[in-house]
Amino acid sequence: MEINNTPQYKPAFQARNLSRVISKTKQGLETVVDVYSLDSRDKVFINRMSEVIKGHALPEDTLMIGEKDAKTSVKDSLQHVFSPKKRYSDSLLIAIENKKKILGILDCRERGDIDLHTFYMFQDNNRNTGRKALLLQALKNIKRQIDVYAQIQPERMTEKAKKYFRNLGFGKELGDKDLLMSNTKIHDKIDKIQNSAAISVKEFRSTKNVDLVDVLKLDE
Repeated sequence: MEINNTPQYKPAFQARNLSRVISKTKQGLETVVDVYSLDSRDKVFINRMSEVIKGHALPEDTLMIGEKDAKTSVKDSLQHVFSPKKRYSDSLLIAIENKKKILGILDCRERGDIDLHTFYMFQDNNRNTGRKALLLQALKNIKRQIDVYAQIQPERMTEKAKKYFRNLGFGKELGDKDLLMSNTKIHDKIDKIQNSAAISVKEFRSTKNVDLVDVLKLDE
C-alpha cells in the first residue's frame, strides 16, 4: 500500500524494527520484509495511514482474520493503539517490503491468551512473505510470555483461512472453540514455518526507534 499521496506532516515516529525476513525466488529475485512495532508515539503516521485507507477500497484478502469488512478491521486496529482499553500485551505489527511498500498489519490483543485479532495483507497470497514475517514475529512475542497461548477466533475467518492457519499449527482443544497454539508448541511451529518457507530470518534484539516517513521516503 502506498501512502505518499497525502499532505506532508512533521514526522514524529517511533516505530521499532523487530525482524527482517528475506526470501529468494528460483530466478534469484530477493524480497526483504521488515517488521516494525507501532505504538501511541506513532500517532502522526497512524493517522496518515488511516486517512489514506478511508479514501480507498481495500483489496480482498481471503486469508484475513477480522471483520467481514477489511477497511473496518484495519482502521479499528490502527486506532486501538490509542484506546484506553488497550492492554500491556496488546501489539500492532506492520510489514514493509524493500523499504517501499506496506504489505500488511497484525493486531494482537490480550483476551485471556493472546488473540490474533486482525491480520490483513494488502496482497491476497498464501505464499506472501509478509504474512509469514508478521506471523513469525507475533509468535515469537507470545513465546516470551509464560503459559500463554496464541489463539484465533474462528468466526473472524473464512473457511479458507481456517485451513491455512491449521496447516501452520493452530488447532482446537477439547471444549474450546478457538484455534489455539500452546506456548510449549510455539517454538517447534516457528521452526517449521521458517524451514518450510525457504526464508532467512534476522531478529533485531536492540534497535533504535525509526521514522517510517524516512524509511518509506513518503515525502520525496
